[in-house]
Amino acid sequence: MNLEQHVFFIKQHLLDRGGYTVAAKECIEIIEHAFRQLLLRHFGSLDENTQKKIRDLEKQTAKGGRGKSIQDFTLGQLLGIIRDSDFINAWGKAKNKDFLSIRLLNFDELTKLRNPLIHEGKQATPEQAQFLYYSLQLLIESFGIKNLEKGSELNIETLPHLVKLDNPYRGLESFRQAHAQQFFGRDKEIEALKAWVMQRSFVAVIGNSGSGKSSLVFAGLIPKLNDWLIVECRPQDRAVYQLAAALIDGLYQTEINQVARFSEIRTLTTELAKDATLIQDVLVRIRTQHAQSKRFLVAIDQFEELYTLNSPTEQHQFIALLLQMVQSSQPLCVLITLRADFLTAVLNHNEFAKLFDTDRHKLLGNLGNDELLAAITQPLTAQGLRFEEELPQRIMRELGGTSGQLPLLQFTLQQLWEQRTGELLSHLSYENLGGVSLALARHADAIYQGFSEEGQLEIRCLFIQLVQPGEGTEDTRKVAELSQFDKAAQQAVIRRLADARLLVTSEHNVEVTHEALIRYWKPVRDWMQEDRPFRVWQEGLQRYLQDNTLLSGAALATAQEWLEKRPEEIRSDERALIERSVEKIAQDQAEKERQTRLLKEHLDKALITQSLFLADLARQAMENDKPATAMRLALEALSEYSETYPNRPFVAHAYNWLSRGINRQFQGTFEHETSVSHAVFSPDGTRLLTTSGMQAFVWDMKTGQLLLTLQGHSDSVNSAAYSPDGTRIVTASRDATARVWDALTGREICTLQGHESYVKSAIYSPDGTRIVTTASYDKTAHVWDALTGQEILTLQGHEGWVDSAVYSPNGTRIVTVSLDYTAHVWDALTGQEILTLRGHERAVTSAAYSPDGTRIVTASMDKTARVWDALTGQEILILRGHEGWVNSATYSPDGRQIVTASGGWKDGEDGGWEDSKDNTSRVWDAQTGQEILTLQGHEGYVYSAVYSPDGTRIVTASQDATARVWDAQTGQEIRTLRGHEGCVYSAVYSPDGTRIVTASSDKPPACGMCRRDRRFSPCKGIQMM
Repeated sequence: MNLEQHVFFIKQHLLDRGGYTVAAKECIEIIEHAFRQLLLRHFGSLDENTQKKIRDLEKQTAKGGRGKSIQDFTLGQLLGIIRDSDFINAWGKAKNKDFLSIRLLNFDELTKLRNPLIHEGKQATPEQAQFLYYSLQLLIESFGIKNLEKGSELNIETLPHLVKLDNPYRGLESFRQAHAQQFFGRDKEIEALKAWVMQRSFVAVIGNSGSGKSSLVFAGLIPKLNDWLIVECRPQDRAVYQLAAALIDGLYQTEINQVARFSEIRTLTTELAKDATLIQDVLVRIRTQHAQSKRFLVAIDQFEELYTLNSPTEQHQFIALLLQMVQSSQPLCVLITLRADFLTAVLNHNEFAKLFDTDRHKLLGNLGNDELLAAITQPLTAQGLRFEEELPQRIMRELGGTSGQLPLLQFTLQQLWEQRTGELLSHLSYENLGGVSLALARHADAIYQGFSEEGQLEIRCLFIQLVQPGEGTEDTRKVAELSQFDKAAQQAVIRRLADARLLVTSEHNVEVTHEALIRYWKPVRDWMQEDRPFRVWQEGLQRYLQDNTLLSGAALATAQEWLEKRPEEIRSDERALIERSVEKIAQDQAEKERQTRLLKEHLDKALITQSLFLADLARQAMENDKPATAMRLALEALSEYSETYPNRPFVAHAYNWLSRGINRQFQGTFEHETSVSHAVFSPDGTRLLTTSGMQAFVWDMKTGQLLLTLQGHSDSVNSAAYSPDGTRIVTASRDATARVWDALTGREICTLQGHESYVKSAIYSPDGTRIVTTASYDKTAHVWDALTGQEILTLQGHEGWVDSAVYSPNGTRIVTVSLDYTAHVWDALTGQEILTLRGHERAVTSAAYSPDGTRIVTASMDKTARVWDALTGQEILILRGHEGWVNSATYSPDGRQIVTASGGWKDGEDGGWEDSKDNTSRVWDAQTGQEILTLQGHEGYVYSAVYSPDGTRIVTASQDATARVWDAQTGQEIRTLRGHEGCVYSAVYSPDGTRIVTASSDKPPACGMCRRDRRFSPCKGIQMM
């Protein structure tokens, strides 16, 4: 006998005939041999690491056990090697297969069973034998007969030959027509029911779950109805469809083409759903086809499924059809079985409830003692077998009078029959089962424990899908389509549980064998308790599917949440519904946004036209010397200030005429013919000094009147500064000179000549006696006598352009910055270089002393600012955080904080430059270097950031044509100063902190104004331009 014949013999001649112990032993020996064969014959196909691991384990195991090689190892040792070396997965990779079914096995359970059965002479339970046979089947399915069969020859004469008997007890399954000979104990009910269906058009058999309703009808009544036409169905989750299928089958009663059958069922389902009266025609046709039948019985089993598995619409359609059948003139009776706890649902339909008068339904209670004894003993007596004395009575006592116990009784008797000894069913076997109360749970537990953790998790997921959560009633079983469980692991689990009679499968469906399993097996109760919210939601989702309705609002949000939490348990049709719903919401939102956008575009076009018209009216008002009218018209044309449409689009022309109106009305704008490169207040704040083109201009701050024009440079002026006492002005120009002017008369006093390139900057020393100038190309800074213009010192040492220079607060030192990545500190009296501040990795853009002169902060294109000891040149802090160039860095008036401005380029991934998009200012703790605030809001580079004289505010100037005022403590933006049309290069406070002056490429620097009651007026607090 080869291995295939051997396995067949175990199934047909041992397991199926109750030879569980012999079958279990045979399975263990084959499994042990099979694993040994796998290791020995296929060792070479594994990767080197797995081979080495198995060899090491082989040596370790041989030291502690009797085996010296794999050939000598016991099952426990073999399984240990296979598990610890991950042999199954390793061989799966080598063969490009996924041995999922083997992973579902509990190897520990295999090991536990071997010694008691092989060496200790223990008897195997049916569950143990079935588990071992199932494990053997999985090995054969996964690895194939050829990989296992060597050495599997068996002498069939050594095995017992058992008499084949069919188990007369149904376990958790109901009795059907084929089991009528084993159905006992309901003779009176059968006769009464037979009389009723002969006389009435409607009969309901009502009882608790487990009272035997289905068995009474199908194994008791129907076999007694000779010459009747029987049509039977269950509502399941498509009640009308199931009834249509039963009627079609009743109509033909012969084999027909399945394609034609399904087509007719679908057609009839559609027609009956539209018009219930059409069922009368169907009944007439069926009666015509079967005129020889006495009567016509439509048996609808488990009627409660109509309420648990179908939508309200489907329920009403089905009941309408049922009422039509009851009212038919045909010799017909509609017979239903219904759980008692669903009577309330029946009563919700008035016409249907009338059918449940007392003479139209049969209430099914518990079996009496004599009937119960017959149900226990007579099936066994018919086989020539017997119970041990008093065992039936013991079973009856332990069963008690609780309703719904028949499935437990049948299951216990089924298991007891399978553990009989010869012709005797004994007390010992009954006790081993755990009696009526524990037999089912122990059986289910034994099957469950035979699975690995992965398999047990699949069982849990499977069972909760096969339980319909009750809403005011007990949980019930649910018929599910097998296609719903399409994973290989799920299919393997279903096959195993069906073999163990915990599940029932058909060609397309799967369900729990009986609701007793839901009620009495604790794991299922626990799982449903934990997963009830999920299952209730999931069943609710089915109604959306049945009605072909998409989800929205809270229902969709809940569905998305469950999908995220438990994606593996969401069915494909449920997932598709959620995805379609999300897509529909997105489409609706996109369409809504499109419509809104189109509406806004049309409105914006109209508003722009209106704003341009208002701006032109403002122009006309200015030409007529009516600045107040011009401002009101311009304000109405601007967003935020318009009283009719505050969200209207921005129109630059309106802002332009608003600025001109303010300038005319309040003298707050100083108009130039070319871009303004620099603007500073006089020390007393009464005058404003600006540079534009080749000139500098002095303005009266009160009147806005131009006082002086400083002319003399032959190229553009880069910067200008007042002397500390305000009596003189120094200008720096691209013509390679700096010039000193009388601040009151505008007279040129002296020309500072000596640079070989254009002069970038010029500033006075704190005492006003000297001037330091810087030039780019000649890489020097020069110090001059402020009174005579005589050159005193040349500060030479940089290797790159010198960008700027500043004095220390006490005037004894000068710090210069350069493109050569350094800053240098010089003695202001001797010109000697004292310190070189090295550390930056790109050009240094600015340097500033702390108010007490002890520290220097430098800013650089390397995205950092650095703080240095002003005496030693030691680097103290690196301020990191910006993503682009740091354009400036300066101390707060109290020296506790530093503000930096950033924007520009950074190193790109391809080695070139790319926009950093930093566009921020940041505030740092000057002692620790910790970032305190990020001033974020500009949409372009930030060129400068400075504190107000009292240190409470910061003003920033940006490429985005604005300056912004920030709270220096909180970082909150206080005002955006708009009005410029070009980049704002600098913004500085007046000495008293009441005004801000900004310089821009769009010609006019503007003095600050604030907004109040939608009008502009001058005020001290600089808020907005």
